[in-house]
Amino acid sequence: MKAIIIWLLISTTTTATVYNAVPEQCNSNPTITASGRKIDLKTIKEDRILAMERTMMYRYGIHYGDTVLVKGAGIYDGEWVVEDTMHPRYAGQDKVDFLVPSDVKLGKWEGVEIYKKR
Repeated sequence: MKAIIIWLLISTTTTATVYNAVPEQCNSNPTITASGRKIDLKTIKEDRILAMERTMMYRYGIHYGDTVLVKGAGIYDGEWVVEDTMHPRYAGQDKVDFLVPSDVKLGKWEGVEIYKKR
């Protein structure tokens, strides 16, 4: 018997952008996420790691390692694993960042829907 997954909509006003695992966009150790996960630069695309703004994580009960469903971000729609947090300058904003290969430089979507497993 197949398990049924129920997704709960938590935000319809999220802004989504992309980021790369480089010191200019992270910190001095860009291959370690806020959760402590080691980023494999060869499998970034397949790993689907997401950074979420800290207060958004708290407000919606999201923890490192949780899988969320993203809708409204084109090719980035689908399931992502929350393993990183965003810079404190984004505090209080519903904002997420997709970790993407370093050859991808631009990407921004408004009104993205974020769902969590119920």
